[in-house]
Amino acid sequence: MNSYSYEIGGISLDIFSPKCHVIHSEPFFSHRIVSAIEQPFNISIINSGLPETHSLECLADIEAQSPGFSITRWKVFKSGNDYLVEIPKHFDNQKMILKVATGSKNWELFVSDDCIEINPFSHPLGSLLQYFMVSESGGILIHAGGVEFQGKGILFAGVSGKGKSTITRLFVDAGAKLIHDDRIILLKKEQEFHMHTSPVHPGDMPASAIVNEIFLIDHGQQNHAISLCGAAANVGILGNCIQHNYDRYYAERRLDIITDLTQKTHITKLRFLPDSSVVDFIRKTHLSND
Repeated sequence: MNSYSYEIGGISLDIFSPKCHVIHSEPFFSHRIVSAIEQPFNISIINSGLPETHSLECLADIEAQSPGFSITRWKVFKSGNDYLVEIPKHFDNQKMILKVATGSKNWELFVSDDCIEINPFSHPLGSLLQYFMVSESGGILIHAGGVEFQGKGILFAGVSGKGKSTITRLFVDAGAKLIHDDRIILLKKEQEFHMHTSPVHPGDMPASAIVNEIFLIDHGQQNHAISLCGAAANVGILGNCIQHNYDRYYAERRLDIITDLTQKTHITKLRFLPDSSVVDFIRKTHLSND
């Protein structure tokens, strides 16, 4: 089969290749295959040679290592209003270039002429695809855990080591529905922000909830909460977002989304004890009067 349709965090994606065999061996994404979608992002895999990038403005040259993966490298170029994401060695050590057309849902993935099969979700292309699709859909990717508890969607934002997995587990033990414990997609729909699972772990299943409360978390000597608003709330959210600040376009879009989010949602700075007392604390201080 040369075509698959996916639903990832409330975003539809259709991938088509006239020559390559599209494979989806990544377990992060196998649960996202759907039979039919409306208004998807369309990615066409092109086997007619790679675009020339030497004369283009290089916005970023990134080398990074994510947990569980080897060191990867990619470059981002600007061509008019479009972005070209060049990955020197990707699936089966092949070079490829993703062309992101800003303001459009029709993108292209260029591979070599002799490419036989392609896994568009292997690292780092899968993560980059998520980032650009979420950004172009008016959403943000954020380091956060999320649960639905007593009919309320609660987001716990924090970078590694702040206690996302700990606090989401405590709420799940108290009967909450888990959305995710590490990374969340936030999208606005009908004037409300929704949180969605962002595929990270092999067993991740699609889940979503309306966002009612956001906590910026850290470990503490006691359970203590301070409400935030305005610039303080914006900075707190921004500091936990997954950001590729290539130029002003995405930076301004992200800030507009965050400002809208903090105006619609209660933002709280929370220091917490890693035990069930934090569940009772949040229930009494933030959920009992709704």
